Amino acid sequence: MPDLDDAARGRPDATDRLIAARRRLPGSRATVGGLLVAVAGVVLFVAARPAPHTPSTWYLVASRPIPAGTVLRAADLAREAIDLPSSVAAQAVAAIDDVVGSVTLAPLARHQLLARGVVAPTGRGTPQPVLSFAIDPDRAVAGDLVAGDHIDLLVTWTHDATAATQVVGHDLTLVSVRQPSDRALGAPGSLTLSVAVPDARRLVPLVRAIRAGDLTVVRTTGAVAQP
Repeated sequence: MPDLDDAARGRPDATDRLIAARRRLPGSRATVGGLLVAVAGVVLFVAARPAPHTPSTWYLVASRPIPAGTVLRAADLAREAIDLPSSVAAQAVAAIDDVVGSVTLAPLARHQLLARGVVAPTGRGTPQPVLSFAIDPDRAVAGDLVAGDHIDLLVTWTHDATAATQVVGHDLTLVSVRQPSDRALGAPGSLTLSVAVPDARRLVPLVRAIRAGDLTVVRTTGAVAQP
């Protein structure tokens, strides 16, 4: 029977009391054990990762920004270990003696890979002449050209309502490309292209075509000549 005095005083009866078990926190041994398991997992993950690969082939890069027309010195170049696809490696320069004294045909950014196509070979003599001309983007691959690209230059002559087109520059290397926003020398909206002319005998025909004909630029970078 419940105590009447307790009931009168509003005290809960012993039968109404719930005894909740206190939750025990993990002991120090359990905590340390969990940490050891976690650390062991991290160690196993790190050990399972492959060792970092270090390239074994060294190539030349520009040690500073180099403008087009620069005679290369040893101080202009640095060596870096790089993994390159075979097609790119075939055009990259590895030996510094192969290019010291050569002339750059296109500008190079710092750390840019040195390719054979952007330098005039040693022993060629005087630097190649450079010729500039303005052309509308729609006649020059929509303006999608960069320094170092190779191009063919075609000219169309119109006479007595008939037109004839011929190639006046083959496999020319672009030294620089100025977009219309660069305030180029040409009319507003035109590109200004500068090309290296390896054969000085082609200068006069090129100038005549630029002055009197309608020009078209065809990008040939990476194109394989058809038999």
